[in-house]
Amino acid sequence: MKKALIVDDDPTYRALVREIVTELGYECIDSATAEGALVALRDNHLDLIVLDWKLPDHSGDMVLTLGPYLQTGPPPRVIIVTGFRDLMPAPSLHFDAIIRKPFDLEDFEALVEHA
Repeated sequence: MKKALIVDDDPTYRALVREIVTELGYECIDSATAEGALVALRDNHLDLIVLDWKLPDHSGDMVLTLGPYLQTGPPPRVIIVTGFRDLMPAPSLHFDAIIRKPFDLEDFEALVEHA
């Protein structure tokens, strides 16, 4: 089974994303912080990361910067979720898509399905 990491400090969004991703065939791990995300990256091979950009302890760029050093095998697909309208991460960071909060559920499902 494919494995996904859901990183969002908002428990409502985290639960919603987890429900969608689980229905699409992923086993899910949750984290509300960047530190928790890094532990999950170290301890699991992940196929997908859904990453909120603004977290209470660090921003998503720290996860994207350090994450590749903690994973073995092919890199996971990364979907950045953010409420910031003007966010554009550095091109050197590995990510596959950005979706803005609040997002359309069908648009989000399509991104996960193509992950």
